[in-house]
Amino acid sequence: MKKWKKFTGDKLPQNALDWAKDSNIWASRYGRWVIGFVWYQGETPETATDWIITMDDGSYFKVRAQYMLWHSYGSGKIGAQAIWSTSHLKKTTRNLRLKGDTLPDPGYQT
Repeated sequence: MKKWKKFTGDKLPQNALDWAKDSNIWASRYGRWVIGFVWYQGETPETATDWIITMDDGSYFKVRAQYMLWHSYGSGKIGAQAIWSTSHLKKTTRNLRLKGDTLPDPGYQT
């Protein structure tokens, strides 16, 4: 498994925007990516092939969710998970980076 690197820039590079363009990541026009919760795989952010991008618009997709965690998984597909708390965001992002899987959120609501 490749190592994930933390993105420290203040503007997502074009290849991150291209990575996300075919998904629903930008559905909420008010959603913004969360600084400190964006990761990439590759030599540099400008050449990265896989991303983990956290958006602050979880409630747009699921009732009362605080975040949406968008991530690469198998064959260039993009997956997402609604997250209800910052503590769970930290746990699931860590697990995703180290083990390749997100964790179920105990605060899940329908």
